[in-house]
Amino acid sequence: MSQEVQLQADVGSLSIRGLGAFTSMLATLSADNVAPMALIQMEKLGTTLPTSGAIAERVKTLLQRCSDVRLERLALIIGWRKNDSASLMAGSAGGQAIALLSMCLTNLFRHGDTGLILALEGVIIQDVAYPKIRCEICSGNADGPIQVQLETSISNTLPVELPITKLGPVPDFVVHHAFYTFKWRGWLADYLQLIFVECGLRCDQLVLEACCDLLVLVPASLYVSSTEDVWRPEHIWDNARVSLVALLGPLPRARMSLICEELLGCGPTGHYMDLRTAFENLIKTVEHIARPLTCDCKAEPCDWSQGWYDKAGMRSSTQSCPRKRLWYAIGDALMSGLWSFWIDPGPNATIRPCNGVNFSADWITRAIKREHRSRESLMNIVFTLFDPRGLDDDTTIMTSSGSCTVYPSVIRDLQLPPQQLVTFSLIEGQIVFENRYHKQLQAARARYRPRAKRGLSKVSSFTPSHIGVHPGNPLLTIREGFDVLELQCSVQYAGAETKIDLSDVIRGYIGLQWTSSCSHRVDEPMDISKYRPLATSVASPAAVTGRLGVAMTRWNPVAQFLCCSWGYQAILQKDCCLNCAAEALGIDSDGIDSDGIDSDGIDSDGMSSDGMDPDGVDLDGVDADDMDADGIDSDGMDADDMDSDGIDSINTDSRRMWLNGIIIVG
Repeated sequence: MSQEVQLQADVGSLSIRGLGAFTSMLATLSADNVAPMALIQMEKLGTTLPTSGAIAERVKTLLQRCSDVRLERLALIIGWRKNDSASLMAGSAGGQAIALLSMCLTNLFRHGDTGLILALEGVIIQDVAYPKIRCEICSGNADGPIQVQLETSISNTLPVELPITKLGPVPDFVVHHAFYTFKWRGWLADYLQLIFVECGLRCDQLVLEACCDLLVLVPASLYVSSTEDVWRPEHIWDNARVSLVALLGPLPRARMSLICEELLGCGPTGHYMDLRTAFENLIKTVEHIARPLTCDCKAEPCDWSQGWYDKAGMRSSTQSCPRKRLWYAIGDALMSGLWSFWIDPGPNATIRPCNGVNFSADWITRAIKREHRSRESLMNIVFTLFDPRGLDDDTTIMTSSGSCTVYPSVIRDLQLPPQQLVTFSLIEGQIVFENRYHKQLQAARARYRPRAKRGLSKVSSFTPSHIGVHPGNPLLTIREGFDVLELQCSVQYAGAETKIDLSDVIRGYIGLQWTSSCSHRVDEPMDISKYRPLATSVASPAAVTGRLGVAMTRWNPVAQFLCCSWGYQAILQKDCCLNCAAEALGIDSDGIDSDGIDSDGIDSDGMSSDGMDPDGVDLDGVDADDMDADGIDSDGMDADDMDSDGIDSINTDSRRMWLNGIIIVG
């Protein structure tokens, strides 16, 4: 007599009405891209793993929770769907147990390695009444994990022969603190404690305070530009750069202190020190605790004073030296903590620092040593804290770690905020579109908007206006792919449609300069003989070579945001006249930057070092037909000695202006 009765059904004989009983479950699994048999097998495996205690009691509630934050402008939801695959697991003890085990394994190991590991030692679990192998086990005497193929049944009369294959040793990086997920509040202090514990040490309050003193000083020494994703110290780059401190809002020190309190449990000590002194103090504090550790470096001894440079692949050899391993782990923690200054977390937010991506901490090192360094954009760096794919595609504008989603706060409304501030919202849950989960939102690629050749109107007095604003709202459409959504943005202007790459706009927005107030009237006419401005629109914010584009977007924060563009150094004219905005953009009275080099890196004679203009035309800047590449005579004027927008150019000389400059009228 059978010891087990299983429910079976002949699907072929079921009517459409009969299939309706499975509709809701199949729809849920299909929406989550989950194989039904995989879910059933996982639930069965969970029945062999009894759970109890306070944490186990919370599992059912956590699996069934649903929440959402709506981004109305994008027609997206961030959160958890009601009745998703996870909530199905809450309906049985086995489902709850395997969900808890999955959470533990994915926090301890890489997602791809979790199938290799189960934490029971030296035993194969069997049920006496039903002789079946229930799970794969690591042998306690083996050098590494073993691979076990499951047998559906074992005969009582024949000897049991299991096809067991020994695998190679587990790499050191498989078990590493970088794969833990932390609750946002206090995560940096917990992360540092874990780093020290793995080395047999204890991270005390003095270390946390030293880390805090260092972190709050770093942003003032790093800069970002919208012409390049470049970070340069002040003494190397004197023109048109935005300090990272400026991106923290009107009270940056207060914001950083509050975030340090939240992440480290302490604020800055208040002792005045420069960045170098704070760095040396951190070394001294950690050195005092790390005295029991000995250096095992073979090539050269550890030198913490050099920061976190990755010389000749030294990071790959850190596993052999406990002192170097500790130092580089501290560097990774500080880097993750640094970028947290720009994150606004929501309730139940989590972070997986470094996320297995061993990017070095040489941003901090370069800031300390005040050296030039090219790096990725701020948006990509923040994304990497939550998704290792953050640096793979520069079109990503929203990404999910599986537990939380991060995105630039500016895309909620697609308009400039009332004051200079760049933040990233961190919301619990995944991206939900049409009741399906997605991992990323990417901006649809679009061709660069052409440079304006002619002004919007012939003017005798060049003053701020709103003639360059597009009518209505931007048209947003979403294309759905596998795990990824693609967002396309377009505007209508002057009867033509212009497609806009939002990732390009956001990167330009991050590097956007904001003017300081001046003593002149905001609507004071611009000196056209000095700056040669060209009134432009959202469709073409930048002007042709030799002209300064002035996007006429007064009183419209949406149009102002869409005029931002990576590759052009832009400044928002706010509480300031246009003349002072041009000066703040970095243009001297002779139209050349103060170092004698044009702001795009071209010599002041308008030619590159190879004797060619940047657009590749002849040496004299004129095509063979004696016409500039934009169709205007080589003297920069039309045949009637008037500029293309009708402004007389007789008094403008032949000087070249900032080739990539845009003033956005606020």
